[in-house]
Amino acid sequence: MRKNVLALLAVMSVSLLGGQAFAQELRADQAPNALAAGKHSLSFALPGGGNPYASGAFGYWMMLTPEINFGINVGLGIDRQGNNVNDDVETNWDLLLAPALKFYTSRRSVVAPYYFAQLNLRLHDTGGNTDPELGLAGGLGVEWFPVTYFSVGGHAGLGIDILRAGNGEPIAVGTFTSGLSAQIYF
Repeated sequence: MRKNVLALLAVMSVSLLGGQAFAQELRADQAPNALAAGKHSLSFALPGGGNPYASGAFGYWMMLTPEINFGINVGLGIDRQGNNVNDDVETNWDLLLAPALKFYTSRRSVVAPYYFAQLNLRLHDTGGNTDPELGLAGGLGVEWFPVTYFSVGGHAGLGIDILRAGNGEPIAVGTFTSGLSAQIYF
């Protein structure tokens, strides 16, 4: 929990400062990052990146405008529990489809802060019971471009589960959602 709070504070401070305190300001004729209309990118969730729905999230993104990035994230999680000796093995899986939007507040440096919104559609199978789940997430994030066409990013925010499998409660508020990812632009 303490690491999550520190990550949230770091993301919020960089976002509020517009990335200027941590980034080298570049000349006007240099391209500090790949954030331009029509650019595409592939994103890969970093291990331990905090995706609460499915591990191994992969995304395809397209810059609609210089400030708006639209993406589709796909995640797959498989968990095997039990003892192979007695053939008493239970396999649980998660499948995530999550369309998302990022709105960049500044693109003038190698650090680009953004607001994000994501819709989480999840199928969760536990012991042969497949339950659908629906959730929304939103918050603040930042991408750092060590080189023009590659970035490392992270976000923190609030998540709301509208339909939650096996919980008995139809709506649940997540107090914290976060994620870390690497992006390759082309």
